[in-house]
Amino acid sequence: SPLGYDIYFTDVNGIRYDHQLDTYDPVNGKIIAWVSIPTITTSADVTIYMYYGNNATAFDVSTSSIWSSDYVGVYHMGQSVQDYGRSGNDGINSGTTVDNGSVIGKGRAFVRGNKNFIQLENEPVFNFHTGQTVSFWIKMNSFSTDDWGDYINKGDNANWRFVTNRTNAQMFYSFGTGGAGDLISANNAVTAGGGSWYYVVGTFNSSAKSLYINAALPTTGTTTYTDLQNCDVTNSEPVLIGMNPQATDVRAFDGTMDELRISNVAKSKDWITAEYRNQSSPATYITLPIGEALILPPPTGGGTASANPTSLFAREYTTLTLSSDTGTIQWQS
Repeated sequence: SPLGYDIYFTDVNGIRYDHQLDTYDPVNGKIIAWVSIPTITTSADVTIYMYYGNNATAFDVSTSSIWSSDYVGVYHMGQSVQDYGRSGNDGINSGTTVDNGSVIGKGRAFVRGNKNFIQLENEPVFNFHTGQTVSFWIKMNSFSTDDWGDYINKGDNANWRFVTNRTNAQMFYSFGTGGAGDLISANNAVTAGGGSWYYVVGTFNSSAKSLYINAALPTTGTTTYTDLQNCDVTNSEPVLIGMNPQATDVRAFDGTMDELRISNVAKSKDWITAEYRNQSSPATYITLPIGEALILPPPTGGGTASANPTSLFAREYTTLTLSSDTGTIQWQS
C-alpha cells in the first residue's frame, strides 16, 4: 500500500499487536511505527513479525490505543504537533518548523530570536498531584543568554518545569508554589552545542523526584529529592514548550526537540532504560533477521458472509455493512 496500510505486526502465534504508524516513505522503503507489545522481560527475547506487501489494502489499522491511558500527551513532533495519544490534547504551533535530522524521523526546530514555541492549552490533565513522567529528546544549539533557559513549563514558579542554568551547565526538573525560595529541583549535567542529543526524563511519585539524562542519574551530588510538599501543582496556565510565560527571547529555547510524552504516573528506571535503548540505538536493542518472502496474489474473486456483533472483528475486512443484529462482510482474497 502506498500509505503503509498493509503493514502490521504479530507475535509468533500470529496474534496481531496494535501499532501506530508515525511515518512511511514508500520511495525509500522506510517506516517508523510504534508497536504495543504487552510484556517485555530481561530473561527472554521477544519475537515479533512484520507483514507487508498487499497493495490492495485500503484500511488504516494504525491506532492511538497503543498508548496507555496514563499518557495525557504524546507528541511525535514531526509534520504536526498533534497529540498522538488518547487524550486529544493537540499543541498549537507558533513558528517551530520541521527538522528532518532528528533522533526519530522528524522533530521540531526552535529559534530563540524568533521566540518559537508550542502551547498546550489549559487542560486539567496537566496539573499533577500524585505522579508524573515527562520525557523528550533535546538538542541545544546554545544556552540561554539569561542565566536560566526554559524548555517546558506550566506557569512561572508555581509550576512544574524543565530549565537549564548556563553557569553550571545543569538541567533542572523543578516544582514550586510561587513563594520565594521554594523551588525544589532534581538536576543533571548537559552540554549545549556540538550537535549532542539528550534523552531527558523527569519523574516524581510519593517518595522522590528524579531527573534522568540518557537513562542515567547524576554520578555525583544529590540525585533524588524527597521533599515533595510542593509537588502538588495546580494552576490555570497552559503548558509552554520552548518559551517562558513572560515570552522573553533571552530565556527561549534554541535547538530541536523530538518525542515529547507526558504521563500522570511515575515510570520505573527499567522502563526509562528500555525506552532510551529502543529509541537511541534500535539496531543494538532489536535484532532484525533476514525476512521471509510472502508472495500475495493479486486481488481476485471476493465474497460475502453473514455477521453479527458478537463475532465481528472489523479491522480485517475491506468493507463492512452492519445493520441491527446482522449484516454483510465483503472481502478480497
